[in-house]
Amino acid sequence: MKLTKKKTFLLIVTSMFIYAQDNINLKKPSSSRAEIKQIYRFQNVPDDGSYSIIINNISVNLKFTGHEGSGAKLTVTSIGYGIREQDTEEIHNFTKTSVKHFEQEKKIIFSGNKKSINFFDSTYDFEVPKHINLNIQIPGGDIDIKNINGESAIESEGGDLSIQNYNGNIDSKINGGKVNVTSSKGSLRAHSFGGNIDITQFKGKLGLSSTGGSINLNQIDAETDAQTTAGEINFFDTKGDNIVLRASGGSVKGEKVSGNISLKSSGGNIDVSNLNGKINLFSSGGSIFVNDLNGELTCEASSGDIKMTKIRAKVESLTSSGNVMLQLMYDSTLKDYGVHLETYGGDAEIILPVGLAGNIIGTIYQRNSEKNIHSEIPLNITSNQNSVTGKVKIKGGLVPINIEVYKGSIIIKQT
Repeated sequence: MKLTKKKTFLLIVTSMFIYAQDNINLKKPSSSRAEIKQIYRFQNVPDDGSYSIIINNISVNLKFTGHEGSGAKLTVTSIGYGIREQDTEEIHNFTKTSVKHFEQEKKIIFSGNKKSINFFDSTYDFEVPKHINLNIQIPGGDIDIKNINGESAIESEGGDLSIQNYNGNIDSKINGGKVNVTSSKGSLRAHSFGGNIDITQFKGKLGLSSTGGSINLNQIDAETDAQTTAGEINFFDTKGDNIVLRASGGSVKGEKVSGNISLKSSGGNIDVSNLNGKINLFSSGGSIFVNDLNGELTCEASSGDIKMTKIRAKVESLTSSGNVMLQLMYDSTLKDYGVHLETYGGDAEIILPVGLAGNIIGTIYQRNSEKNIHSEIPLNITSNQNSVTGKVKIKGGLVPINIEVYKGSIIIKQT
């Protein structure tokens, strides 16, 4: 084991009044400010992704900036307030970082005292080769990472995580803080307990979860699985082969989305627009609003309305306790056109384009309910003891359109 470092120590004492915790044996606060600066240099760290930086048990703010070429530098800046001049040596010993450089194993380990000092802030500013791996486990502090390519495992018990221009795989857990990732690609797994997760300009694979916070996605091209408890999910300009978003206790809102998409909200609404692909929507305790969709659409609401406008797709829609409304647009490129609307406790309304070759069957499962079928297209009405049905074929009836209502009305319009 060889430790390759150069260390510089700087102490500055100025006048301020603050308080220090009893982790350091100070009898009373004073009016001083102490700054401790240490610099470590590691000349032999290559820029090839073989090295790892490991940080354990240090309550500290971390900054990582990647650069082209070999060699690494760490600047440790610690500032304390309310510290007597005669106590500075003890403080320095308390905050001293253990640094071990294992060149054969290609890793540098930084470790320290897990306890924090009140009104004593420390920042570790790393300048490292761009291709490097990070393993961080700290009891508290913000983490800022820029221009890094590699594998990272990150865990903080208190603080925010900010990542910019990262290429590689990240596995992170943040307690009580926010996660913000921009202009990155690779694989990201991120969990925040009590904070929001914001992802902008990401390509690759996402696995996100937040307890007590919202998830916001913008300009995403990734296979995505995201869930939040007691928060919202908002997304814009998102695409991927498989996108699964779930919100418990909040709403799901999105615009400009494409791919194989599944959205679920428990206790909130789903409100989406400008979609392309195979779309599955489920809301428990809220309504569903869809505008401008191409492809295939499945909607289910256990208690809420479903409203679908400007839809060019095969549609299946079911609500247990609410109204359902569909505005169907004509698209000659669709080969598998078809509509099934069903509501157990509301009205069903469909607006069809003029000239659509539809095979319309509308059924109300109530006796003597002929007056509850309102159609701008003449229908052949039949009834029995349990239901009333209206049927018509338009231009050969190539597109099946089935409407079923159990307690309510059927409304058919043309535009």
